[in-house]
Amino acid sequence: MNILLVDDDANVLKAFSKGLALLGHEVTTAFNGRHALDILPQCCPDVVITDIFMPEMDGFEFIKALQDRTPWIPIIVLSGGGSGMSSDLFLRISEKMGVFRALSKPCSISEVAMAVDTCRPAGQDGSGHSNGTTLIH
Repeated sequence: MNILLVDDDANVLKAFSKGLALLGHEVTTAFNGRHALDILPQCCPDVVITDIFMPEMDGFEFIKALQDRTPWIPIIVLSGGGSGMSSDLFLRISEKMGVFRALSKPCSISEVAMAVDTCRPAGQDGSGHSNGTTLIH
């Protein structure tokens, strides 16, 4: 699957992108929501994994913008909390926004990989064949 991984922590980007790539996924990284929206048309993700607490455009703003542009792409949220608020609160809010899965940081690559594996690739019929779905700009 093509995965867009969005997080402002370079160590998270490196670890998860390497781990997911070793499992056979193609991973494109972005350091915040704005950057992710800028590269979205070029990377055509099947799944998006995003942090919530990020500079410039936080995860909630990014999720809303992504859902407006590409509502068929499953979103997995990772959050360790921030601004004195617990990760549980962030995860509950993101679930109410309609994300596919919400995972609390720290989490393992196997937890993330299992969440990714449960996502049916957008634009595919389950057999890996495209059904012609395209990104909306």
